[in-house]
Amino acid sequence: MQQILSINQQTSFYVFSPFKKGARPHYAEEQKRVLQFQNGRNDELIIHQIHRQSLFKHTYSFRIYFNLEEMDFSFLDDLLHLLKEQSLAPTFNLSPAAN
Repeated sequence: MQQILSINQQTSFYVFSPFKKGARPHYAEEQKRVLQFQNGRNDELIIHQIHRQSLFKHTYSFRIYFNLEEMDFSFLDDLLHLLKEQSLAPTFNLSPAAN
């Protein structure tokens, strides 16, 4: 996850397809994608992906918030690692056996 995020974080690239579509002189656009998760204890994880596009240049940035506090990408890596560990841990049925 860290590798993917680090590749896209503050990454810019150029596309020349606007020439094919008839480029507009002051073409600029911003798109925001928001992923929001909440658990049973009302902890909230919000991930903002912001895509800015000008005439030829595309830029991506990410913002991660946990309970409205901005976090860095290591927090997301730690959270994913913890979730993987929990999903692999054996589970036991503690309810009384039915006779």
